[in-house]
Amino acid sequence: MAKKEVEKNNTAKVWKILKTVGIVFEWAIFAVLIATFLIVLSPLLPTKKYIYTYIVATGSMESAIHAGSVAFVKPAETTKLKKGDIITFTSPKDSKLTVLHRIIAVNKSGKEKTFMTKGDNNNSPDSWTISQTMIKGQFLFSVPYLGHIGALIKTPKGFAAIVIFPALILAVLQIKTIKLGIDEEVERRTNQVLEKTKNKKGKALLKNVILLAFILNGLVIYGVSEISRALFVSSSTASGVTFSVKDFVPPPVPTLLSPTNNSYRNTSGLVMDWSDVTDYEDMHNPVYYIYQSARNPGFSPLAYTSGHLSASQIPAPGTPDGEYWWHVKACDTLDNCSDWTPAWKVIVDNTAPPAPTNLLWKKADGTIISCGGATNSYSIIADWDNVIDPFPGQIEKYEYFITYPKLDGTIGTWSTFVISSQYTGVFNAGQGVHTYKVRAYDKTNNISVWSSECSIVYDSVAPSPVSLSITGSYTKAVEEKVVNGGLEDGLNGWTTAGDVDVIASDTIPQLSPEPDLVINPYEGLSMAKIGNYTYPTDQGNKVWENRLMQSISGGAKSLSLHYNYASYDFAPFDDPGFFIRLNGQEVFKLDPSVLDDTDVGIATSSGWQQFYYDLSNYSDSENINLAIYAGNSYDDTRQSWGYVDAITTYFVSAPGHAIYTLSGTDSSSGINHYEYRIGGGSWQQTPSTFQVTEHGDHWVEYKAVDNAGNESLIYRVQIITDTQAPSQITDLQVDEIGANSATLSWTAPGNDGASGKAAKYDIRYSTSPIDLDNFETATSSGKSPVPNESGLEETIEILGLNPSTTYYFAIKAADEAPNWSDIYTTSSTTTPLSPATTVSPGDLIINELMWMGSSVSSADEWIELRNMTDRTIDLTGFKIQKYNGSTYVDMITLPSSFIEARGYYLIANYTPGSSDSQLRPLVTADLVTTSVDLAAGHLQLQLTDSLDNVLDSAWDYTYNLSDGEGEGLYDAVNLKYYSMERTSIPGDGTDPLNWYSCIDAQSYTDFFTVGVTGSDIRGTPRVENRSENEPYNRKLKQTIPPTPTLTLAPTVALDKNPKVILIFSETKDSIGFIVENITAYSELTYKLENSLTKKIIADNSSSEEVLSGQDKYEAKGIILETCSGGVCTKLTDTENLTLTVVLTDKEGKEILLETKP
Repeated sequence: MAKKEVEKNNTAKVWKILKTVGIVFEWAIFAVLIATFLIVLSPLLPTKKYIYTYIVATGSMESAIHAGSVAFVKPAETTKLKKGDIITFTSPKDSKLTVLHRIIAVNKSGKEKTFMTKGDNNNSPDSWTISQTMIKGQFLFSVPYLGHIGALIKTPKGFAAIVIFPALILAVLQIKTIKLGIDEEVERRTNQVLEKTKNKKGKALLKNVILLAFILNGLVIYGVSEISRALFVSSSTASGVTFSVKDFVPPPVPTLLSPTNNSYRNTSGLVMDWSDVTDYEDMHNPVYYIYQSARNPGFSPLAYTSGHLSASQIPAPGTPDGEYWWHVKACDTLDNCSDWTPAWKVIVDNTAPPAPTNLLWKKADGTIISCGGATNSYSIIADWDNVIDPFPGQIEKYEYFITYPKLDGTIGTWSTFVISSQYTGVFNAGQGVHTYKVRAYDKTNNISVWSSECSIVYDSVAPSPVSLSITGSYTKAVEEKVVNGGLEDGLNGWTTAGDVDVIASDTIPQLSPEPDLVINPYEGLSMAKIGNYTYPTDQGNKVWENRLMQSISGGAKSLSLHYNYASYDFAPFDDPGFFIRLNGQEVFKLDPSVLDDTDVGIATSSGWQQFYYDLSNYSDSENINLAIYAGNSYDDTRQSWGYVDAITTYFVSAPGHAIYTLSGTDSSSGINHYEYRIGGGSWQQTPSTFQVTEHGDHWVEYKAVDNAGNESLIYRVQIITDTQAPSQITDLQVDEIGANSATLSWTAPGNDGASGKAAKYDIRYSTSPIDLDNFETATSSGKSPVPNESGLEETIEILGLNPSTTYYFAIKAADEAPNWSDIYTTSSTTTPLSPATTVSPGDLIINELMWMGSSVSSADEWIELRNMTDRTIDLTGFKIQKYNGSTYVDMITLPSSFIEARGYYLIANYTPGSSDSQLRPLVTADLVTTSVDLAAGHLQLQLTDSLDNVLDSAWDYTYNLSDGEGEGLYDAVNLKYYSMERTSIPGDGTDPLNWYSCIDAQSYTDFFTVGVTGSDIRGTPRVENRSENEPYNRKLKQTIPPTPTLTLAPTVALDKNPKVILIFSETKDSIGFIVENITAYSELTYKLENSLTKKIIADNSSSEEVLSGQDKYEAKGIILETCSGGVCTKLTDTENLTLTVVLTDKEGKEILLETKP
């Protein structure tokens, strides 16, 4: 008994232990089941708003998070995410996948953030960028290996192993526990009953109840498993019968797609779009959507709410401007609805931004250039103000459009887009105006109108040229008129005769022990040498033979050159040995007396000296003919020669009050200002003018600066500011007086007061007293002597005076400025009475000789006479005699003819316009005779009256001229034919210094035909000499009525010249004319026209008048009107009428007569 009791107790202990183990095992299984259900069902639980789980499927986050772990994630506040945080997000490659990676970078653009991610265990960052809307949550922690269970439980076998079997074990244990409890209770109660009733039927009944409870318990366990399955499927099978299960799971929350959060849109094509979703396990599809929008994030009140939408988008055109928040939810057919999506914001903007303003340009250094300005900077910035859109921060870009000059001269255009409110570029096209404009684009692609245009001139070319002029009646513009004045380009631009060359240096041998004389250029590398020192002792080097010449265009203020005069000469000296002429007038001369006295065979030089001459007296001359001479004039054995350099008109002399004006040109941006400095001082800025007031010599430099900042070359000019005039001449007197001339004398004044040498004289005469008021209107003497040193005697002979006439003479002197002295006037002087028929020497002169012929014929020679008096001279019987080597013989005897007062008379070998003459047909030859014979050698002529009284001589120089020496230029090789002209004050015709060569280029066109191709012929037949100081008229008008062409034929002996007289009607509505002295002519044509409008009033050139020996021709009643298209207009302007009459003699020779009212 005791043994059994012990065994029973032991058995009870074992059962107690087993019971305890079973309870522990039971609770363990229960806990695992609960945890498993929580993991699996977490997306469906209300806790998902706070925390939810993901199973980590890969090892990309090792070792922070292991594969197979369960990651616990909370909803993310995307605005607070930072680098290093671990997040979950929808895979950009597959929207059904969720990725768990770490943030490695955060980018921010406005209010929007984007993120770059990387798996800790991956070698490189992810290839995508994550937006805020793609983020699902932020990682909290993970439980290792638990994910394996979660993944397994989602499979049928895993679910059976992990859920069903433990649930069955738990159910069995629970049944066993229930059974044991029931057994215990049944036994206790049975014992009680047995004790009381001993009724065996009651015990059997209880067992049946227990068995029924066991069966029900099993059914409950089975039902639980089936309900669990119902969470994942829409139907289930129990005991072979399939039945529907209630769906209480809503569709997932859609993902908003477009427009993105905080984006800008206009309503054109606006569609609100989100992702498609399906009901959970496709239980109750199709899903419908509800869309709401509001003007505030609280969605109260609503701006719009939709009905049931079948598509995952809704068009929204026409939405008014403003800020909107919108969200969406999805519902299944049982009206189970997801949560609302997070609200997204969209700004609707249909309003174009304003146009950009305040356009300007900037240099690279930040210097601002306003529109319309200029720059020489290759790099440039176009700049404008930022545009403020009605929705701040809305401007996305600007369109920049520019027009520019292309290198080929056309206009190009170009445009681009920029983010900021400026564009940096370069001027890689042409010079000139570049113009840009801009317009703004906002983020909704609304476009502003174009801005106003902004231009700039790109100018990298410096201004050129810059000229200097001086205001005042005494000056002209100071400009460089000399071509190749530095002789650096050889003799280009120059005409030469005799011995002239351009050299770089010269060495003159000297007798021992004297060192050789070396001459180098004044400046630069070249100089001109005029004359030579190497001539044989028996051959001349005459001063008038060697000439350097150039015709300078008018407008220069002054002339400056540097000379170096050299000579072997000693007394008696060559006088002159070096001199300068302007328009045939001698303005400077030297002889060897100015050099140091030397021994025989020793050469000396003056050294480089400056010659300056004021050109203001030449203000009306279209050309100024410069000629520089050097050589011998007394002997042939002791040579003289000279060098010249730096010949320029860029030199100024003016009084201290003179105002200098700078002017330049700049074709691109224009001149902004000028700068100058005096004597190397600091640069001064001026709009255009400045003064040099200090007395003395100054070097002034000046330049121009254009609006782009380019600077011109620096120009340099010597300015002499002279504030002191020469002293007054007080001893002018008449030494000799003739019927037609007067010789004056006076003492030379100084330059400044009584010292130095004046620059020039102005000598006048008049038949009434001369004072300061009428000095300029008195008659000029023409040529004046070059002033001598102060204190020396000066003389001048004035020709062309009238007999028995009272004259007054006046003089004043000027320096280079010019400052003029006071005038001095003589008392009255009366010329003696002279018979009207008497012609005195000097009254009629030989004025011009074309002794070399022309390219047409070497015999195409002519002689021009000039009347120096105010009266007509009868030339009948006058002779031109030629020296034959021993005596003068008659060459030409003039027929009955006249030369008008102050007029010209032309004697030609051939008729102008004929095949043997290069003279144009409009040139009038007063006498045509084949007796003209001016051989180019030993030329000596003299003019006599009918009684053989010598009136004038020409060229009393016997050296052979066949090589082109002497005045007049003949170059057979280069076809140059320049006539020999007399100086304006004729002087002695036997003096070579009173002649010069005509180098006026315009005369070729005006008076000569083309001739042989390439020929160059110059001269001034029957008009004033063009190389003279007096102005001339280029319109070729005759100053006197033209004379007929005459020959020596006995049938043509004329007493009078033809002339034309115009006759107006009383009402001046018609006109007539008379042509007199026409007995020698057989035909007449005429043309009346308005010379201003060139409209012809009358013209009979197509039906000439035939003359029958009458002395005059008369035309009447020519109506003063012009007609066109049947409409005639009365002519009221009679001042511009011109009548041209052409007379033709029996030999076909013509004369043209032209007259005006």
